[in-house]
Amino acid sequence: MDIKTLRLFVEIAKHGSFAEAAKVVCATQSAVSKAMKGLESEMGVQLLARSGRGKGLTAAGNLLLRRAVNILHEMRGLEGELAEMQQVQRGSLRIGFPRMGTSAYYAGLFTEFRQRFPAIDVAMVVEPLDRLEAQLRAGEVDLAALVAPAAHDFDWQHVRTEPVVALVPQAFVPAGTTRISLADLAQWPLILFEEGTTVNQALLQACARQGVRPRVSVMGTGQVDFMVQLVAQQLGVMLLPRAITRWSKHPGVRYLDVDDLPSIWHFTLAWRRGVPHTPAARAWLDLARDYFQVRELGC
Repeated sequence: MDIKTLRLFVEIAKHGSFAEAAKVVCATQSAVSKAMKGLESEMGVQLLARSGRGKGLTAAGNLLLRRAVNILHEMRGLEGELAEMQQVQRGSLRIGFPRMGTSAYYAGLFTEFRQRFPAIDVAMVVEPLDRLEAQLRAGEVDLAALVAPAAHDFDWQHVRTEPVVALVPQAFVPAGTTRISLADLAQWPLILFEEGTTVNQALLQACARQGVRPRVSVMGTGQVDFMVQLVAQQLGVMLLPRAITRWSKHPGVRYLDVDDLPSIWHFTLAWRRGVPHTPAARAWLDLARDYFQVRELGC
């Protein structure tokens, strides 16, 4: 029994006629009749209740019809996935990362993506957050790895929510300190990223919800390493997602948990709302979902 014969059987059941089924599959009526006799012989049961011109189904025929519909549905899905895979193998992907250290977070995913889809041309850009969002809106990148809540004109896939870590000069707190309250943190200038970024907005809104008004020092940069150096030079304090601090360690800085600040750092992969994904972008998103889910469960 092959898929072509199953499709033919389903068409006969649908139309109740060899002649109508033959028209749908572009075959002769005699070929259809011969195929059905062969199917009944192979199955060892009568499938069609022949009465005049009509072709109803026997009990065995109804059972086969139910199974055949499911099999053909699975085959169509498989054919679609294989076709998409062929498109992915020849595709391209433009993905952007903010200039604040998060690109290292995706290094393992990028490596696995290249192993699975070596022929895909991947173009990666690193920009300040505001510039990256503008590129995404303009269609200059297919996906962007954004941090903090995405804008209303983006859709996004959640990657991970990271706890907030305070970066404080060693001289500001006693040795052995591991935690700090948001109110205590507010006594020092707070170093922020470029003015107007969604990250700054999320931080300040979170502080306001706790009734804390930090003294803001906007340094106009997205270079995390440079900003950490400013903390080490005692020019202020910073708040970062824990994942980024793994690649931004400095001996003159203490990394403290913040007692009363919720997790506001949402790592997301975002795209323009209403714009269909390319096969390559869909492949990246699917792999990212599985990749980070496995690592989150393993934490």
